[in-house]
Parts: sequence; C-alpha cells; structure tokens
Amino acid sequence: MDARRAHKNLSAQLNKSDAADAEGLAQLARTGWFTSVHIRSEEADRLRALVGARERLIRLRKDLEGHIRGVLKTFGIRMTGVGQGQ
Repeated sequence: MDARRAHKNLSAQLNKSDAADAEGLAQLARTGWFTSVHIRSEEADRLRALVGARERLIRLRKDLEGHIRGVLKTFGIRMTGVGQGQ
C-alpha cells in the first residue's frame, strides 16, 4: 500500500487516533482504494548493501592515504604512486 496515498486518505478523517487510523487502513484495504507498491527483492537489498559497503571502504582508504601523506609531508617524505594499483 502506498504510504503517501494512504496518508492523504487518512488525513481527511475527523477523529485522529491510532484506532481510527487502523480502521481507516482496513477500510482502504476492503474497498480496494489503494495502490500497490513495488518492493525490492532481498537479493537486490543485499547487493545494494554490498555496493554501499564497498564505496564506503574505498572512501575510507582514500581518506587514510591522504592523511598519511599529509603527516609524512611535514617530515619531508613525499609518497608517489601509492593507491594506483602498483
């Protein structure tokens, strides 16, 4: 059930309580006044989590490399070519 449309329908009620909301949702389900929504599969969620974790790890690695370069630069040590697959 689309939450935005259900909210619009329930906001027209005079009595704003949890019981009234539950009754309103049941009424929407009974009458068919709802739109179904697409739910991603568990496999898609798992893949999305893996891609997000990979992006986060890459960002952390780059930040750490930059921090180390900055610290070593203060001591006159310059690193070149690190993090380029060499």
